[in-house]
Amino acid sequence: MSLHSGFARPTSQTSSDTMEHVLRADASLVGRGLFELVKKVRGEEDLPDEPLRARFTKDVALDTLNREEIGERLQRLTGEDPETILEMAGLPPKEQASIVRLAHFTILTANSTMDAQPVRQDQAAKDAAQAAVTLVEDAPPAPTPSGTPGEAPRRNPRQRGAAQGAPPTTPEAKPRRLQLGVGQRRGRPR
Repeated sequence: MSLHSGFARPTSQTSSDTMEHVLRADASLVGRGLFELVKKVRGEEDLPDEPLRARFTKDVALDTLNREEIGERLQRLTGEDPETILEMAGLPPKEQASIVRLAHFTILTANSTMDAQPVRQDQAAKDAAQAAVTLVEDAPPAPTPSGTPGEAPRRNPRQRGAAQGAPPTTPEAKPRRLQLGVGQRRGRPR
């Protein structure tokens, strides 16, 4: 490592450098605007040397894939035809160098999307995820007031008003009407 202006700068590539350029499992550009991607592909930025170039998988360099393989992966990643994106960027769609350039910048763009979160692929993370799924699947549904697990409690339609603050409508709770006999009138007694 050499020092420059008080800041450490790595002089060799580390394994974390290459991991940042490998397509993440949760990364996708499907349904997103590709304007920024087209600007990057069309831009003046040179492609880095092969060891620093983005990759679909850790062990496979873009230069080792043929144009059709890269095109299929780009189609899944963007939801768009790669040749159309290359045409929008002003690059020849049939050239290997063009599709490698598109793949590099597409992977970097997909990895930097806000929705994409790092997914740990180690065994401990997989075990924890499986344990959480098992916990959820094995947990019995909480019993409800009706006594049936997983079923929402049912209310008596006559009691619905009481729950909403209105006077109860059950027959027992209604005030009784006075039964008037023949010849009697409602009103105040005389």
